Amino acid sequence: MPDSVVPIVRRPVRKTSITPQTELKGPETVSRKLSIGGESNDRLSPPKTTRSWVPSASPSEERRRALISDASSSTAQPAPVPSPVTSKKEIVEVKAVGGFPITKTDNLPALPIAKSRPIKTSKDLELERKVMQWIVNIIKEKPETPSQYDRWIQDGSVIAKLMIHIVFNSVPIEVVHSNWGCNPVLNRVKTVLHEMRRYGVTDLFEPADLMEQRNIPKVTRSLAQLCKLATADSSNLLQ
Repeated sequence: MPDSVVPIVRRPVRKTSITPQTELKGPETVSRKLSIGGESNDRLSPPKTTRSWVPSASPSEERRRALISDASSSTAQPAPVPSPVTSKKEIVEVKAVGGFPITKTDNLPALPIAKSRPIKTSKDLELERKVMQWIVNIIKEKPETPSQYDRWIQDGSVIAKLMIHIVFNSVPIEVVHSNWGCNPVLNRVKTVLHEMRRYGVTDLFEPADLMEQRNIPKVTRSLAQLCKLATADSSNLLQ
């Protein structure tokens, strides 16, 4: 055993309690609030709207008097109305059929006429006269002179109207008056030929026979066959 025993003295240690509030306090800490019960969260709340338009102040008394005097002077002495400027071009009323405007045929190029054409015989001229009279009785239109029969039916609009009178809505009404597109005359003639074939005409002509007047007697024979079919058909509109 040792000669001397050194006693161990325990010093009292002072315990300091640190609350969580003191730890969270500080300039760099950020507090969050949860929406529990009646409390509201600032992040979830809608943003405050700011008014971008600020009403201007009401005019002064002098400004009001000036405005009233200007209004009374304008009613007493009305401003002169400028005279309408008359243009040299005449204003043409544009009509529409089926939602499509009817334009004049003056802006269309003249249809060509073939150089090699068959000579009309007396039989062809007599058949042509009968067919023209039949068309005039149906569509209530006629050429200026009987000699203009070729020009009258060249663009296909007359035959298209004739087909519409025989079979209702066989040819669309906008096709009859169409003067727009790449080749409206060719489209019209092809549509009429398709409807004539459906009606039963077998002796059909080519589009160039009508558009270029290459073979008008063949066109007349086709129309004569259409006349016979329409006369014998009791279900068409002509009956």
